[in-house]
Amino acid sequence: MMDLGSNELAILETYRRWRQSPPTYWTLMVGNDWRRFLLLGIATGIIGYICFSAGVAQLGLLFLGAWIGELIAESARLRHTARVWPILSQTLDWNRVEVAINHKRLD
Repeated sequence: MMDLGSNELAILETYRRWRQSPPTYWTLMVGNDWRRFLLLGIATGIIGYICFSAGVAQLGLLFLGAWIGELIAESARLRHTARVWPILSQTLDWNRVEVAINHKRLD
């Protein structure tokens, strides 16, 4: 008895698509939106340059480490999703998922 918002509906539609074509780490990597990492990398480079110019290059390394950490964390999330999907796909009630998508409502 819950209306599905656009995010919830998108998740269920993704699950339905994955049911036909299960995700792998590499398909998730290719399909990921990497623009935010590119923008974050550019910002990190600018901050690093400013820190280097100001004589505190070590501070720039902190931002570089945060950026690399975010890349590693995203890679881990994608790997986890690919590993969990076979279990999740077996436990979902696919009839209920289809009804929820068609009616945009979860009963």
